[in-house]
Amino acid sequence: MAKNDAYMKFLVFEVIPMLEKELPSYHVGSTRVLMGDSLGGTLSLMTAIKYPNNFGKVIMQSPYVDDRVIEAVKESNEIANMTIYHTIGLDETEVPTTKDGTEDFLSPNRELNNMLEDLVNDYVYKELEGKHTWKQWQKDLPEAIKKIFNN
Repeated sequence: MAKNDAYMKFLVFEVIPMLEKELPSYHVGSTRVLMGDSLGGTLSLMTAIKYPNNFGKVIMQSPYVDDRVIEAVKESNEIANMTIYHTIGLDETEVPTTKDGTEDFLSPNRELNNMLEDLVNDYVYKELEGKHTWKQWQKDLPEAIKKIFNN
């Protein structure tokens, strides 16, 4: 948890200022996108929830979802204004993890989907054929990018 918080602070207080120097976005957080797969997807959502003025769009591919994620979504006052693109693979019922052996990613993502459908005005959820692999996420990436930028 401490490493997650440190990484979120790094993104907000070091990466954004550096990018603003090179590619000014006029400090409009709603135009910034965080994207990640697996734990990177989880971190993207959690960072956007914690710093909604800095990030308004999230692409999360097969994020790890636990009670902490569910609670953060429930407690967020800004999530309705975000744009979220969320995918999960139908074969992600036994995902190998470094922590607990294997985890069911599909069921918790479906629970998260049910919440986000009610809370987020601009939200896309897809269940894709396949497992918890980059090969799977890569195929959907062009669609995710088009959707997140409304093209």
